Amino acid sequence: GARLGLWHHPLQRVVKDFNPGLRSSRLLGPTALEELPELHEMLLEVQGMWAALRAEFLAVRRHSKSRYVQIQLCLPSGTRCWEPWPPRWREGSWGHYYVAPTSPMDDWGEWYWDGEESKCNWAAYPQCCDLLMRLRKRGLEVTQVAVTEVQAPRTLIPAHRSQQWRLRLVCPLVVPRNSTSILRFPGFGDKVFKAGECWWFDESYEHELLYTGLSFRSALFIDVKHPGRDGRSPIGNWAASWWNYSEPMPITAKLWGSLAAMPSYVPKRRKWTLLGTTHCWLQELTPQQCCVAHPPSTCWDGEQRTFSSCCGTLPRHGAEIKRCAAAKAAQPLFRCERNEYIPSSLESDFAAKAEELTSNRTAMCARLNHDVRSSWLRQIRGCEGFSTQVFSTLCRQGQAPQLIEPLAGLLRDPRTICEGRGYAHFADWLLFAGSAPLSNVGRRIFFDVGGS
Repeated sequence: GARLGLWHHPLQRVVKDFNPGLRSSRLLGPTALEELPELHEMLLEVQGMWAALRAEFLAVRRHSKSRYVQIQLCLPSGTRCWEPWPPRWREGSWGHYYVAPTSPMDDWGEWYWDGEESKCNWAAYPQCCDLLMRLRKRGLEVTQVAVTEVQAPRTLIPAHRSQQWRLRLVCPLVVPRNSTSILRFPGFGDKVFKAGECWWFDESYEHELLYTGLSFRSALFIDVKHPGRDGRSPIGNWAASWWNYSEPMPITAKLWGSLAAMPSYVPKRRKWTLLGTTHCWLQELTPQQCCVAHPPSTCWDGEQRTFSSCCGTLPRHGAEIKRCAAAKAAQPLFRCERNEYIPSSLESDFAAKAEELTSNRTAMCARLNHDVRSSWLRQIRGCEGFSTQVFSTLCRQGQAPQLIEPLAGLLRDPRTICEGRGYAHFADWLLFAGSAPLSNVGRRIFFDVGGS
């Protein structure tokens, strides 16, 4: 269906007016906000007014001046229904309370606020309109503002996406207890709505929303034009690689307009996409061809693409990793006073906040940040001394302590989610135990470490 042009690939972004130099990501975390400080300031200001904005909304929610428009309605409540355009299954009902502009369409059939003070809904949302005017005066191009509300018992807003320049600040105002409201990015991850916790995401990445609860859920959203359109210098490697997500399907004039208007930014289909911040697999070669046995010379250029930067070590037939020195898990200078397991600081953090740190990619990778991942791998290679900040300790009375990799992240290579899926099968993050504790008696137990 995608090849025939019936719909886009789930990871494809809208290519109309696409600018490959505009850095972005599905969820904009702390590093992104360092590069885009206007968004950070805006988030703090809106979040600081959260209680006032929530009270203002609830005061007018059932009043006609709230400008509520129902966008989706499936009857009976909570059932599925089919809409011919865009062709999607959907469930439940939802709508917008329009703030700026005050109606869903202007004379040109577009929902777009040009910053005119009179086009903001001052009658219902004076504090919000005052905030928006202040943001516009600072140069932030606020283009759409509304409160979106989804209804109980279950609502699904199907997958959709918008133009590349649209960034959205979401501030949940009402999230009922024991409800679940999740924004899902296919092939990437989820973001859970929590009352009072504001966050940014990029509307141009395909996303869908699923809500289940006993009452309505309401969230303020403010759309702005991407500040990075000014061509500022990049900071960090937080941005997703645009060529992973803009692969075109066969294009027809009806769907895409003239090909002459599209520059040759969009590359052809590739078997493998970028792994993390490396530049691998750009020659239609695969990890199987480049990382195993005898790779062809075309895999590597010795600069941006090297074996160590792209492959790590595969568990079978992989090349030996380069070490600075022997890294021994046993600590012979010490003796354990009792049988115990001592989790590292990293493992303790994940144990204390398991759900919070593993259900959200941004939160997990903030704790499992680049410095932590680098130290983890360098210590195994003998390039740094072992640290109990990263590695946990297994003790048997009278024996030398044994260090072991921590139970952190998703119990996989720490780079797997934070740098790219291709690391899922590498082995260079594992610390192999020393032989000292082995004896001639005992049991060997084989188990599937992938089992929860």
